[in-house]
Amino acid sequence: MDDPEATSSRGEATREALLQAAIAQFSELGYHAASSRKLAAAAGVNQALIGYHFGGKRGLYVAVFEHIGAAMSGSLGPAAAAVQTLMDDGEATRQELLDGLLVIVDRAVGMFTSPRMASWAKLIVREQQNPSEAFDVVWQRFMSPIVGVLCRLLATLRRDSPESPQIRLMALTILGQALVFRIARETTRRLLGWDEIEVEEIAAIKLCIHQNIRAMLAEEHAS
Repeated sequence: MDDPEATSSRGEATREALLQAAIAQFSELGYHAASSRKLAAAAGVNQALIGYHFGGKRGLYVAVFEHIGAAMSGSLGPAAAAVQTLMDDGEATRQELLDGLLVIVDRAVGMFTSPRMASWAKLIVREQQNPSEAFDVVWQRFMSPIVGVLCRLLATLRRDSPESPQIRLMALTILGQALVFRIARETTRRLLGWDEIEVEEIAAIKLCIHQNIRAMLAEEHAS
């Protein structure tokens, strides 16, 4: 009789192999060109296991976005939760809230410039242009909660409503300043003459965005 723990471990290994192969295949080829046969071959498993673990190719595609959403939430979620706690407490100073915002931004820069984000970004950009139920997953799992915290934080700093279009535009603008270094990575490298975007370059990016945010909020606060 098979050892249940060994069987479970093999199942998890197969599932993980399929997820990693799917991230690579879907990001490079797109959903339609990445056949079940290619996905199984890339994972080194029997094609039937896609159906067993994910219900088919479409289920695997959605599972990829569940995986990405969970990983991205793991990167930014703790910083966002800390800021949420500060706001709920009601005693945080303006500087403490601003510091919390900058921590979220730093985590976002670190995430967007990390090597693993390369494949994720290709997948998410495709879904941004032609959203499906897979985009709904990453929106609900990661994007909406993080943007929601940013909007509440900015609204607190500006004494405005989180539902204000101006606040929501500011939140998107701040995230966009971090995201551009993944989406426009090659433009960044050529414009700045960087061979790679590593520790020193990431520190420079963070400093620049910090300055932008402080200027933006100082202007708004003064008005």
